[in-house]
Amino acid sequence: MIGRIEITVRESTGSIKGSFVINNRVQNAVIYALSAKVRDNTNFPDAYVPNIMSISNTLLQTKTPQIQSRAILSDGGMYFYTQTQFDQGQDGMGIYHVSLMNTNFGIIASAHSEIMGVLFSPSDTIEVAYYVGLSATEANTNLRSSYFKEIAAVMTGKSTSGGLYVADNSRYVVPNKAFLLSETSDQMGSKDFIVKGAGSFVGTSEGDLEWLGVQGGDTPFYVKWVSDHYSRPDLEVGTTSLNQTLKDAYPSGTNIEARFSMELQN
Repeated sequence: MIGRIEITVRESTGSIKGSFVINNRVQNAVIYALSAKVRDNTNFPDAYVPNIMSISNTLLQTKTPQIQSRAILSDGGMYFYTQTQFDQGQDGMGIYHVSLMNTNFGIIASAHSEIMGVLFSPSDTIEVAYYVGLSATEANTNLRSSYFKEIAAVMTGKSTSGGLYVADNSRYVVPNKAFLLSETSDQMGSKDFIVKGAGSFVGTSEGDLEWLGVQGGDTPFYVKWVSDHYSRPDLEVGTTSLNQTLKDAYPSGTNIEARFSMELQN
């Protein structure tokens, strides 16, 4: 889970005085909790859903405005926005620290660095756009942004009657079914599986997904991974391209094995 914070300083006239970007880091506990949701549908805690930002200046003054807007981006990232003023500060202030926080002021993600490139005054408005990206890679596997959008929806949350946000644990994002496909995406077989892991890792073990070779059968080209749940159509997780050795082995009657693994990275 990676991202950035974009900070814009806007004068009282509405014109932009300056802007800058800080890299951010998500707390490991949040990453592990989201990975557990992916592994076995463990409820994601409300304590890890952003509701507040903490913004500190170089005078060590801190503002904690509520997040004013949030969105899920097309690539599966999360976006949170707020704004504030340091009306008790002084000319020449800078931003020192920015955090995403829960309703109890627990830190979810943060970045800190004394940035003197853009200074501001008490009359200026500080706008903060906080991006949290979901990043997971696996060799030869094309993971779908639509799948990461579902995961992001869990943490972005859903609104309560009081205006705060809680985790959307109605989303089911566990990868649990694989399809063996031909070059033209014809289905050659399917298998259910159970992912395992710990920390930020989600995957299968050796021997979990073995496809029995068929003498003279079609040549497989892909394995499509999905999240299968009775409440909705299959949610495609990604597709793995088979190497030439596996393609050749299957129609010669040799069993082939596919393994799924992904890890939410920080």
